[in-house]
Amino acid sequence: MLRDRLYPTSQSLEDPQRVHKTHGNPVLVEALTKLSLKGKLKFNREIEVKNEARRLKSIDDAMGNTSQPGSPTTSFVTVDSEEIDLIRKEPAFLKRVFDYLGPWAINFIQERNLSDKRKAEEDSKAKDVATKKARLVPDVEEGSNDPTVLSEVNFPQILFNTARQVSGSILLSFFTYERLSAIASDTLLTQKIHVSFLDDNGKKSTVYALDVPKLIDERKLPKGGDKKEGLSFSKFREAAGFLLKFEAERTIGGENSNNYKWFNNHFSFWMVHRGSESLFEFWKDLEFDQRMERKIYPKPFVALSYENAWSKAENNKARSIEVKEILAAATTAAMSAVSSPSSSSYPSAQKQTKKFTKFGAISTPFQAGSKGKALAPCCLGCGKRGHRIDEHIDSTHGKLLWATLVNTIACSPDRSNKPLCSAWNIRQECRGCDNLHAYSFCGRSDHHTFSWTCRKSPAP
Repeated sequence: MLRDRLYPTSQSLEDPQRVHKTHGNPVLVEALTKLSLKGKLKFNREIEVKNEARRLKSIDDAMGNTSQPGSPTTSFVTVDSEEIDLIRKEPAFLKRVFDYLGPWAINFIQERNLSDKRKAEEDSKAKDVATKKARLVPDVEEGSNDPTVLSEVNFPQILFNTARQVSGSILLSFFTYERLSAIASDTLLTQKIHVSFLDDNGKKSTVYALDVPKLIDERKLPKGGDKKEGLSFSKFREAAGFLLKFEAERTIGGENSNNYKWFNNHFSFWMVHRGSESLFEFWKDLEFDQRMERKIYPKPFVALSYENAWSKAENNKARSIEVKEILAAATTAAMSAVSSPSSSSYPSAQKQTKKFTKFGAISTPFQAGSKGKALAPCCLGCGKRGHRIDEHIDSTHGKLLWATLVNTIACSPDRSNKPLCSAWNIRQECRGCDNLHAYSFCGRSDHHTFSWTCRKSPAP
């Protein structure tokens, strides 16, 4: 049991009826409080010696050796906790006042210092154990023929530093086997920066972290705003597996932590759900949004919200298929009308047979067209011939005139990417839908796209 006081006490000191000696009057009390710490220790040492003599005299009296017991012991001048810490934690000061410390005080200081040392060693050991546990690499069974078992990767320390000290820096595209291997093998060569921070003890520390923008350019990685993250379904599955391992290593609690469990539930849902691969391009944006939302607001995994997201992905696929069919028929019909010598603009005066879908779009057919050879398809986004809007690629065909593509669907860039009505776009006719009635070349609603009002003629 640790001693809890620098000086010994007795019951006589706690007797409310005893006559005070040390603190006999206010003038003496004030004088004592103004003593230096060295003066207090010297004064208390003298009291301690006298108190010991009084106790011995009382023992002699109890044994019948004297006719008078010792007088009550005297209380000590108060030495507060900060002064005690100065004595026991500053060796130079302890050396100066050592002669004024009795056996009790010396034992008190030794016990407290030894207790502090043990606690520091235990804390250091616990911290080392936690650190080693967080860095343990999950084991992989040797000789497995299961293609879903991922190859082993030792994550470099710079990756842990980056994830902890550089907010929002770790992209899923970092975690393919090829890119992790490149980062690990080129640790000393890869672009990196110094990051300063306050450690758990409040001291300033500096570590190396990846210079993410330069690394993205160097490795030709997709930018952070690319929701597809430049990944195919197989690469997404690979990167998700390694990111899951990384989260287990860097999070206190490992695979039992809430952070690991969330990522495990999240990736498992999207990867093992029936039809995951065929729907990948339609659910990947939704998956990305869920992961980014987790960074901002770490709410728990809710299966119902994921099922709703899956239904949305299925609807997006169905919409995309039907829109492609509509655009194929519409573009062919429109180009036939443009090439007809009897008509300078679309639509022609010929009677049309129309069929509307649940998305408010015209399916087939549009018009018989001329007997002449039809021109190549014309893009509803850029107005150029040779491709449909769902085949449009900015790097090949140039930027769209006004509309933007979301999952191959033409949408409004200034109205939260709301889909455009294909029927209204082509024919300025719609029997009712929730899509936007505006034109993909300019965003206005007073003419249809193939009237060429806002663009005089299709590009050759």
